[in-house]
Order: sequence, then C-alpha cells, then structure tokens
Amino acid sequence: MAANTVVIGVGNPLCGDDAAGRAVVRSLRAAGMPPGVELVESDGDPATLIEFWRGRDMALVVDAVRSGAPPGSIHHLELPGMASVPHGTSSHGLGLAEAVGIAAALGRLPRRLIVFGIEAGGRELGAALSAPVARTAESVAAQIRRAVGA
Repeated sequence: MAANTVVIGVGNPLCGDDAAGRAVVRSLRAAGMPPGVELVESDGDPATLIEFWRGRDMALVVDAVRSGAPPGSIHHLELPGMASVPHGTSSHGLGLAEAVGIAAALGRLPRRLIVFGIEAGGRELGAALSAPVARTAESVAAQIRRAVGA
C-alpha cells in the first residue's frame, strides 16, 4: 500500500502554527516509515509540489490553513473525489489549490492525493506551534501512519 508514496509537509518552520505540516513530517520521520514512503518538507511552491508528487501512486500533503475554524481543526480532502481544492485555504500566497490546478492541466497529478489542512492559530515569527495545533499534528501523523501501513 505504501509503495511509491510521498508525504509532503508544507509550511514555514519559523512562523508558529504555519509549521504544522513540517511538524507532521518530522514526527513521521522520527517514527520511521515503511520502504516506498518518502518524507519531504516544502515551502509550498506549486512547481515544487508538482514535482514531488508527479508519477506517484499516492501523495499526502499536510498544510496549515486559515478558514475561521478553531485552531487545530482538521480539514480533509481527497482526489479523486474532490472537484478541486478550495482557493484561499492555504496559509501561503500561492499554494496547493494552484498546484492541483496546474498539475491537472499538465496531467501530473498523483493517482491519489490526500490533503490534511490543519487550522492555524498564530503565525508569529519565532513562535512555536500552539498546543491545539501540536496535538492535531500528532493526530494527523498517526492517521498517515495508518494510511501507509506503518
């Protein structure tokens, strides 16, 4: 199940809850992943995301989002099955929605794309993850471990 899979943690490690995706990948790295699962950290650049997931059977992307929900809330989307990623949900200027649109147009989407958006609270420079986001990051890491059979 895990063969040819990438887990991408998106975020800025210096800006509080914006680092949620990277925290998930770091937790997974510490726990160990089965063969065939690559763990990467990204700043969310759409071209980079497309290259990470191109040709993959499965890509799991974790990013901080801002929707107005309480910090630590989880938003879960999956392709195939979702028409598109809602614009404006990433905490970055250009991000996942644009990457999905570009990859679809170029035929470079992974066979299966799973997105975990973790609702961010504070994004102050130099701040650590807030307690609710840190708890959610661990929960998402556990969900991903189950998804890849770790």
